[in-house]
Amino acid sequence: MKKSLLLIAVTFSVLVSVSKAQNVRMNSLGGIKYGLIDQDNSLNLYDFGKNPAWLINDEKEVWLKITPSYDRQWGDYKRTYDSKESNEGGMSFTGLKPLGKNGTFLGTASYSYEERRDIYRSIKRNPYDGSAFLPTDSTTGNFRYDGPSVGFAYSFELMPGLLLGAEANYQVLDGLKNIYSLAKTIYRNVGGKVGLAYSVSDNLVLGADYRIFDSQESLEMRNVIAQTEVEIFNFRGETYSTSIRKSSVEEKIRDQGNGFGTQIYFRPAEDLETALKGDYTVSGTRAIMPRGQSIKEFEEGYSSFENYSLQFEARYHVSPGLTLGADLMHSKDDSWSKNSELNLLLWKWNLKRTAAGFGATYNVQPLDLLLGFDYEVELIKADSSKYIDTKFLNVSSTNSVVRLGAEKKVYGDIYLRAGYNYGKDQVDLITGGKDVVLNSASLGLGFKAFGAANVDFIMQYGNMSPSGYTDLTRDRLSAAATIRLNSF
Repeated sequence: MKKSLLLIAVTFSVLVSVSKAQNVRMNSLGGIKYGLIDQDNSLNLYDFGKNPAWLINDEKEVWLKITPSYDRQWGDYKRTYDSKESNEGGMSFTGLKPLGKNGTFLGTASYSYEERRDIYRSIKRNPYDGSAFLPTDSTTGNFRYDGPSVGFAYSFELMPGLLLGAEANYQVLDGLKNIYSLAKTIYRNVGGKVGLAYSVSDNLVLGADYRIFDSQESLEMRNVIAQTEVEIFNFRGETYSTSIRKSSVEEKIRDQGNGFGTQIYFRPAEDLETALKGDYTVSGTRAIMPRGQSIKEFEEGYSSFENYSLQFEARYHVSPGLTLGADLMHSKDDSWSKNSELNLLLWKWNLKRTAAGFGATYNVQPLDLLLGFDYEVELIKADSSKYIDTKFLNVSSTNSVVRLGAEKKVYGDIYLRAGYNYGKDQVDLITGGKDVVLNSASLGLGFKAFGAANVDFIMQYGNMSPSGYTDLTRDRLSAAATIRLNSF
């Protein structure tokens, strides 16, 4: 499906956080989460609320996690400017060090490599970022991106019951298109967050955080043939574009924003935990274009984004072997794009999402077997008014997914894991298909190596396809491992 049926870009808020290595165990179990007891899946202010202040109470042991990963996606079920195939690999190192009364420190470093194949015309790293501005050339080619990222988080007790935390990250990627216009990209992303947490009692904790982020994509297009110009088309909406012909063209896309978050953890009974968090984020994206021979930056277009979300989750430990969980969430995104010089509104859209889910895990003790499931349903409504293209859309969709997971202790500290997902979207707001079916399966293995390391491995395969298009699919194959060293 070369062209989206809805032609609306769905954008969610940008959250800046330093992540512990991905949870391979949870992914191996099909992504079940509502009733799953896992050290990285608690309802505290760090795991659930993403507040760095609670890091000191969430992590008590020294560890180093090494995580290699690989991901491949391919197929014709995609949007116009998506790649037909992508291959991404990387390696991350995340270490945690409790410092006693001096707090707790978390550091991470990673390197990623990505190849996107058969991209139609687009030279922008994320052509569907929700703005109305898209630079293109006239060719279909491959893009390669690679580069490092680093980050840290630090948390300490400022005074009895009051915790303070901070985190920051920095990423840089180099990109290159393999054919004309030989577009070169330097993508830079930096962000930070500060958080406070206060323990009113053992059963009630309050938290708040503030975050900022800034990303910039610098593009340079140049024809290497002597005395030959390169031509770049800057689209405004889907239909209209302006052309630039020069020996070299330089453009920038700059995104800046900030956000606030609040969190509450409340344990009304010994076996019942609840958590509530709210987030509000605002940001703006500037499309900066060349203008004549001037070296001064010229803002040709501006896009505004605003997001708020509210989420509540509860977990009830019925017995040592049975845990129930439930979740409610609502979010809203608003965006508009304008031509800055003429102050003309080009595009305005909003997205509302309400979701509810519940799940359970049960440990069959005689068999050393953990069984779990999640069920989630979401209602989505989207309005899009592309004034420049005279296209107005109002769509809604009810989507659902079932997640199943199982973990079997086969011998000593060796665990086999499996998971399966089945989902159905009435309308796929990302790609545009109707009655889209999603299937995904995972296999995992966990064991202790030489008593000094825990190793977890996962392989996943999934596909999605809209109803009525048997030969139109999008497939995904991924693999990852986490090696946790318990001292370093």
